[in-house]
Amino acid sequence: GDLSDEDSCSGPVRPVPPACNLTLEDFYSVFSTPGYLSYPYRTPGPYECRWVLDPHDSQRLVLSFSALELGPSDAVWIYDGPQEESGHLLRTLDAMSNNKPVTVESSSNKMTVTYRAASSNPVSDRKSTR
Repeated sequence: GDLSDEDSCSGPVRPVPPACNLTLEDFYSVFSTPGYLSYPYRTPGPYECRWVLDPHDSQRLVLSFSALELGPSDAVWIYDGPQEESGHLLRTLDAMSNNKPVTVESSSNKMTVTYRAASSNPVSDRKSTR
């Protein structure tokens, strides 16, 4: 009838990443900067994005960057905790991290990721897993 059971036949569907400045509460989350999936169109910089990773669970978080494409003046800061101000800086990423897998583990059950774009270069998908 309504073909609703046909959705699972086409294989896994890649989730659409949410926009900037959100709290991600799913067990597994995927996020990227605005314009990343609309190549060759990019969101012009400068701008800043912030994502709080809070799956409401007591386990530590593991953040995996599959690939980065940061511009020469762009940066990503990863904090342990729900806010930059109260969190401990775990890692800073810049263009030297491009095209390398990066994994960061928290000591708490929350993380904050801040991306500051000085140009129109995008940051690739990032995943938060536990």
